[in-house]
Amino acid sequence: MLRVDRRAVLIAGSDDRGAFYGLQSFRQMVERGEQGLQIAVALVRDWPDKEFRGVKLYLPGRNNIPFFRRFVRDFMARYKLNTLMGGNERLHAS
Repeated sequence: MLRVDRRAVLIAGSDDRGAFYGLQSFRQMVERGEQGLQIAVALVRDWPDKEFRGVKLYLPGRNNIPFFRRFVRDFMARYKLNTLMGGNERLHAS
């Protein structure tokens, strides 16, 4: 659950993963306006529609590991992807 009103923001999940995805939804709501950061008043009750939301990637060369880590951290979290597949393996995000 994500609730934003004029006085507070509440992000709650039934487990750590739910709270994490609630935080990602909140990040998507923050906009930069003329008076600084702005967040619309909202009430969101959300849950995964699909258990599997993943992407298949090949591990990069050693020189590209920092980019790969940022990709996993930023892109996968923002779009609430929960599984990273590499080769024949399936790695679940926590």
